[in-house]
Amino acid sequence: MHKSGTTWCPSIPLVCQDWANTEAAYCFFSNEWVNEADILCGHRGDARARNGDGGTDPRPP
Repeated sequence: MHKSGTTWCPSIPLVCQDWANTEAAYCFFSNEWVNEADILCGHRGDARARNGDGGTDPRPP
């Protein structure tokens, strides 16, 4: 594992646990159509909804 500052950052193969998942992760990360903003968009909306900041929560009650 690599330690960056005070946060431990395990390697992708360690987190993925097997070769198929590791290969899929690398394929996902190398996809030019994938970007951080798109991935985090749903998470940010949920966080705003939980905090009462006007976001909409797509999950059923």
